[in-house]
Amino acid sequence: MTKLFIDIETVRSHDTFESLPKEMRDAYNKKFVRETDDLLMPIERHYEEKAGLFAEFGKIVCVSMGYLDGTDIRLTSFCSDNEIEILKQTASAIEKADGLVAHNGKDFDYPWLCRRMLIKAVPLPSLLRIQNLKPWEIKLEDTVEMWKFGQFSHKVSLAVMCHLFGIPSPKQNGDGSGVWDMYKAKDFESIAKYCEGDVTALVKLYERLK
Repeated sequence: MTKLFIDIETVRSHDTFESLPKEMRDAYNKKFVRETDDLLMPIERHYEEKAGLFAEFGKIVCVSMGYLDGTDIRLTSFCSDNEIEILKQTASAIEKADGLVAHNGKDFDYPWLCRRMLIKAVPLPSLLRIQNLKPWEIKLEDTVEMWKFGQFSHKVSLAVMCHLFGIPSPKQNGDGSGVWDMYKAKDFESIAKYCEGDVTALVKLYERLK
C-alpha cells in the first residue's frame, strides 16, 4: 500500500492588488472589507499578505510528496512557475497512491488542490473526488485531525508538533511567509527544499501519532 505524504506552497496570483483584473479586485474587496476595517489595514496590504491563502486569489507553486520505503523517506517535488504542469504531475502521482496524508490537509492542502485543478481543467485523481463520499470512504488523512481526539476546533502548527515530539523543525530557517520572495527570485530549488522539509517532518510526526 502506497501512502503519499504531501505539502503544498502557495502564493498570490498577482504581484499587487491593482494588477488584479477589476472583477477580482471588486470580489476581493467585498470579501475582506470588514476584516481590513477591523485590522485597520489597507486592502492592498491585505492582498499582499493574505491572498496566497485562498485558492480563488492565489496559485500553487510547489507540491512536495514523500513515501516510506522501509525506513527511508523518498521525496519528490513539482515546483515551477507553471501551475498547470504542477497540477498535472501531482494528479498523476496521486492516482497511483492508496492514501494521502497532510498536516492541516483537510482545511488547506486538499481543498486547494481540488479547487486549483478544477479551475485549470485538470481532472481530479480518484482520491480527491470526495464531494459525495461518506466520511469513512475518504482516504485523506490529516495529522491535525489525528491530534484533535474529537475536539472540534483545536488546531496546532507543524512546528509546534515537531517541538512537542522532538522532531527537527522544518521551520528553523524561516516559514511560509518567505515563499513569495523565493518565488519572485525564481528560486524554485529553495522552495522545493523548504516544502520537502515539511514533508519529512510530516512523515515522522505521522509515525509517532499513529
